[in-house]
Amino acid sequence: MKEQPESVSSALAVLRDFVGSQPSDSHARWSFEGSKHFVENEPSLAGSRALLLDLLSAVEEKDAQKRLVALEKIQVPLSGGINP
Repeated sequence: MKEQPESVSSALAVLRDFVGSQPSDSHARWSFEGSKHFVENEPSLAGSRALLLDLLSAVEEKDAQKRLVALEKIQVPLSGGINP
């Protein structure tokens, strides 16, 4: 089943709001290297690869402000703000 852009956009908005509500020193304390490797190599994810890798990089970001900016950059194209 393919996700609709509205569903993805809504989920990203919830994630962004959650991340924004966390203390500034809060960050993921694990690596996403295995997930990135899978996304980079799985043929069925080709159409979503860039978005997924950007999402993983954003969540992995240790600086809270940079993490929010990265999530917002992902959100804008999905919400029709600008063309990627």
